[in-house]
Amino acid sequence: MDDIEETCDRVILLSKGNKVFDGTIGEMSWLYSSEKVLQLVFDKQVDPDEFAKYGEITEAKDHSLKLLVRKEQYRSVVAELISKNENLTDISITDIPFKNIVSQVMSREDTENA
Repeated sequence: MDDIEETCDRVILLSKGNKVFDGTIGEMSWLYSSEKVLQLVFDKQVDPDEFAKYGEITEAKDHSLKLLVRKEQYRSVVAELISKNENLTDISITDIPFKNIVSQVMSREDTENA
């Protein structure tokens, strides 16, 4: 999946001979993913529980956290995190990994066609 994401402009997903999706990876992410991934880096260790109100904590180690945040809320969450955390040194905002989105789409298709 990583190779596909790096080299392909267009993706066509088939399930049991039927076209499920035809478009760009960005379009697929926009249509099928309702979350963004926020990678937060701090200059000191923080209590992950303090950040659970913003979204699902998927990883907490050393001075960093990964949060899954609803797509429609991530801008306001980022603004609040910046204003309330003086020890926040970096934020990365990414989409859910492509392979996870493909798995979600295919699982949805399997469920709908069962």
